[in-house]
Amino acid sequence: MRSVERQAAIRECVVPVDGSSTAPSLIQVLQPMPDFISYHNPDTMGYRVPDEPGFSVLTNRRPSRVLGSRVWLISGSARPRKYHLHFWFVADTVNELQDNDYQYCIKGSTGQRFAPPLSLTDFPWFRKLQRSKGNFSFGFSPVKDASIIRHLERFVDSPAGLTSGPIQTTRRRATVTDRILRDTAASARVKALHRYRCQICGATIRLPDGSLYAEGHHIQPLGSPHDGPDIETNILCVCPNHHVELDYGCRRIDISALRRVRSHRVESLFVDYHNTRVMSQTGV
Repeated sequence: MRSVERQAAIRECVVPVDGSSTAPSLIQVLQPMPDFISYHNPDTMGYRVPDEPGFSVLTNRRPSRVLGSRVWLISGSARPRKYHLHFWFVADTVNELQDNDYQYCIKGSTGQRFAPPLSLTDFPWFRKLQRSKGNFSFGFSPVKDASIIRHLERFVDSPAGLTSGPIQTTRRRATVTDRILRDTAASARVKALHRYRCQICGATIRLPDGSLYAEGHHIQPLGSPHDGPDIETNILCVCPNHHVELDYGCRRIDISALRRVRSHRVESLFVDYHNTRVMSQTGV
């Protein structure tokens, strides 16, 4: 989709701020998206997990509710089996394959690769996951146990993790007003962790191509005169409406009311800066 068309879609899909229950049809306030496990067996597949940019998995199972969901790739090799976590990513594309041993390829541009892969074999909770997946005979499938997801999420901040995502330079986009949007790697990761759901209202935007959209807001703004840092504890995942309200000092941040995930912490120092310095100005 061309950038102009994408921005037009975004302008039409902004969540109402007046509390109205009537929203444009392209906006969906989603239930929590499921996590999925993909298992890679190099003995049967004939090759090791590729160490290359981007993220993708193959499956013969028709994917359902996978777009916007998080996918974890686990491999098992050697005798006795040793299991490793290679990466996670947020699925943004599903391609149907032809003339291939697998019917579907699920891809994502935002995620985290672990180098070297993280060993899972000796964790008690992993044996629980293994049993629930029939020793991974079920192939690509959702994880229904929330405790397993919490254990996996603890790896997200691992020093071994190499975060990958779209890194773009500062640019201007036409919205209702002309404001600068910065989509850094840190911002992309925060949005992925929150599944593109606004931390203030919980809404997300599903675009016509099926991808999800949200924006990353730097609580203490980047650049002069604020000079805020480009780090995850200074970033919120928000919808476009709330992004504008925060940018222009129209809304205070109540840190206790924010939607949270275990892997993303918001620093109160930056929230205090917004509520005192940014709110005292007519514009940023």
